[in-house]
Amino acid sequence: MEKTLNKKVIAKTKETESQREEDLQEIDRIAKMLVRRDLELSGIREKREKEFQELEEKTKELERFNKLAVGRELKMIELKKEIEKLQEELEKYKRSEK
Repeated sequence: MEKTLNKKVIAKTKETESQREEDLQEIDRIAKMLVRRDLELSGIREKREKEFQELEEKTKELERFNKLAVGRELKMIELKKEIEKLQEELEKYKRSEK
């Protein structure tokens, strides 16, 4: 009976070791998959950060352009008013000479 019990214990031990080996292989497969996914996500994150920086630069460039364009337009309005004022003065001068 002892031999039968030993055989059963040995068989169960082998079965347990086999299952343990399968479990370790599955854990290894999952770990490798997670590492690949982490690398993919890191690549995506780096790409998004680069795109964000590019968008920030473009936004700043557009803001500078807008500031210059608005400043130019304001200067044009100012110059038009000055021209109108000078034209009025010229008209007054011409009328006073007649």
